[in-house]
Amino acid sequence: MPLEATISQPWIATAGSVPDDELTDEWIDAIEEYREERDAEDRSWRNLHLQSRPFHELFILDTNVLTLYERMHPAVMKNIFHHFVEDIRVSSITVEEQVSGWFRLLRSAKSPQQLEAVHRRLSKAVSTLGTWEIIPLSAQAEMRSKSSCEDTSTSKATTF
Repeated sequence: MPLEATISQPWIATAGSVPDDELTDEWIDAIEEYREERDAEDRSWRNLHLQSRPFHELFILDTNVLTLYERMHPAVMKNIFHHFVEDIRVSSITVEEQVSGWFRLLRSAKSPQQLEAVHRRLSKAVSTLGTWEIIPLSAQAEMRSKSSCEDTSTSKATTF
């Protein structure tokens, strides 16, 4: 499923494309295995040095960054690999957007081959989402978001 840049999503032009075949699956599995090994080493180092860290940084991946990660965008991969897995999160909004998109594609599949391809990619997306802790949307954030949308005189960013 090639990516196409649109006016609303020009960033897709730089996302690259990864073939959906057995070799790519093996390659992605090898990367995941390497990352798990690295994370195990990092955890042992982290336990030794955690006490000396003055604060704990969290990095939240939004839907666009997660999509680039799934497409193995070099800059995104480099940035994610430079952080502890425990420091990276996704929001439940990102999960909703990802899963809703795949469900939409499932409903619009025209052939058994398309259906199979979408199910395969959905399975991979869910596995990817399971890599990180998911931060649920809080009532406070939802209320802040609604008031921000209603108040057009100020420009507030909603953070989680």
